[in-house]
Amino acid sequence: MNVRVHTLFYKKLDSNANNERAGTYPTADIIKEFWNGIWGKDVNHTEGQWKRHEDQSVSAIRTMEYVNITAGDVKEALKRTQNWKAPGADHIHNYWYKKFQTSH
Repeated sequence: MNVRVHTLFYKKLDSNANNERAGTYPTADIIKEFWNGIWGKDVNHTEGQWKRHEDQSVSAIRTMEYVNITAGDVKEALKRTQNWKAPGADHIHNYWYKKFQTSH
């Protein structure tokens, strides 16, 4: 564990809170012990009726076949779109997809 990262994390918390503990930071060992107490124990989870119900409800759904989409396919689809229609979930108009050769 990187103690510097933890210290910076707790300093940031202190800058957002005004309390009597401001300026006191736990050590890496204390942090490790805390999270080991939560995540370090093996737990046996039993799957209830809900899991069997969900398995049955999705059992009839077929796996979608693999489709290879090429850059040419995307270019052809973009040619058929209108530039300034309402953008999709990405909030980018088709015009920008047509004009930019790469996007990040």
